[in-house]
Amino acid sequence: PPAAGAVGAAGSDVARVTAEVQAGMRRFEALLPQLQQLPRAQFDPIANEAQGLHERFVRLQQRGTQLGADGRGPMQPQAEQEYLSEMRPFVTDLSAFVARVEQAVGAPAAAAPAASQPAGASGRGDTYNPLDDLVLRRLGKA
Repeated sequence: PPAAGAVGAAGSDVARVTAEVQAGMRRFEALLPQLQQLPRAQFDPIANEAQGLHERFVRLQQRGTQLGADGRGPMQPQAEQEYLSEMRPFVTDLSAFVARVEQAVGAPAAAAPAASQPAGASGRGDTYNPLDDLVLRRLGKA
């Protein structure tokens, strides 16, 4: 069996990646009022990309639940590594997306704030997702 330290280190990696997702979503959420001011031709592609990220995030949450990343108990080391291998590319894509949105609305790129609750991508499905908000607002603009 793996050493307890190895399991704890992987668990902290899951928490760190989850915190990065939460930080990216908070950065995006802060931009929602400015996004509403964009012309439709500029807003729609952003909303479409946000929808794709939202759908991907929902799948990752479901996958995290399947692998045991729902916070109900420790994940098996192999499951943790599998989950991390799926989450890390999402974090990269979310961060790049938020940076492009910040540029589109003329906001200075912000350093990602520290997350206060590392549960956003845990698979529990009980967290606010600002990507949802943008999609709903987009439907209101139709």
